[in-house]
Amino acid sequence: MNNKIVTVVKLGIILGCALLNISTMGEQKLNERELLFKGGYLNNPQDDAHRRFFIAAAGFEHYSKLSNDFGDFLTQNVQLRFTWDFREEPKDAWAIEIHNAWAEFKLGLGKALRIGHFQPYFGLEVTEDTHGALFQTLMMQNVGFKHDWGLGYKTFIGPFDIRLGTQLGYGMSLPKYKENFLVTTRISTPEGRNTNFALSGLYGRVFSMAHGHSEPSTGHGHGNTNMMAMPMPKESKPMLVFDEHVHRTFPYKEPGDIVRKWRVGYDFSHFGGYLAIKNEAALGEDDGILVGAFMLQAEYPFSFLDDLVATYQVKVVSQDLSDKGMSYIPVTVGLSYKVLQYLNFQSAYEVTLLPFASEEVENHKLIIQLYYFGT
Repeated sequence: MNNKIVTVVKLGIILGCALLNISTMGEQKLNERELLFKGGYLNNPQDDAHRRFFIAAAGFEHYSKLSNDFGDFLTQNVQLRFTWDFREEPKDAWAIEIHNAWAEFKLGLGKALRIGHFQPYFGLEVTEDTHGALFQTLMMQNVGFKHDWGLGYKTFIGPFDIRLGTQLGYGMSLPKYKENFLVTTRISTPEGRNTNFALSGLYGRVFSMAHGHSEPSTGHGHGNTNMMAMPMPKESKPMLVFDEHVHRTFPYKEPGDIVRKWRVGYDFSHFGGYLAIKNEAALGEDDGILVGAFMLQAEYPFSFLDDLVATYQVKVVSQDLSDKGMSYIPVTVGLSYKVLQYLNFQSAYEVTLLPFASEEVENHKLIIQLYYFGT
């Protein structure tokens, strides 16, 4: 085990050198800064102490491409964030998050090899930038985290783009090995088109990010957009509720148990005229329990004010398809407005429906966010 830890540390040092010190010959460089202020209110019977919340964050992103006489040969990306949760005591309020820390080497003929910390190749999250968004994909429900450490390979066969990834199944924290792993694959129509379709699959033994209480974890990879108040399960089935600060790199927090899981799914996106449609669904198992999730999202920019966009999203999630009581349906509506070139105001109101719950439970939350991302 010690040798494995040393190997991981060495790989981290090598990757850090590759990302930060490899060369200054890049023709394209981009350094961005971000500031985030997010607050709101949730009505959650399971956690009265966390009804009102306010979170602040600051971070940066470095993106560059290195090239030679034959063109680009290396792309590198580092994205870090420091967060402060005003609900917590000072010793527990801060967190440092490594979102992206990867280098991608072009191998020619549309092939590329990626190493580092990046998104698993499953579902809409592969092509959708949700880092600064309140509306999230199904990545949290399917995988349990949005970034992981490992290797990725990209190629194509005929008209289809193909991605293959092998990762540690550990998420945002520093790597730890307990026979955990995650393998993902995604086959899609060529990226960049107005209409895209993809099929995805995953298999692995991943660490569960389940924690003790629910959080208003909307957006940014901190946690699950819609895990506010879950159906009350049977005693033999733990209630999966995600804590923002589990999804952090420092200070280190021990994750939950390892979950053996597999998923197959599809995702679809269409951008045309004044309407954007995003849809994905997945079916699989968590430790032998059949689970499923569906998401449909529509975005509409108002014709009288293009910088004002309305978003509607519905998710249908089941943690056990054999038990109707383990299903919930988050329905969210929101508005976003680009105040300035780099400054965006967002709001979202969510109602979580529990259609098969044994008793009526009121679940809703309101979130307001001001987000700056620019040079």
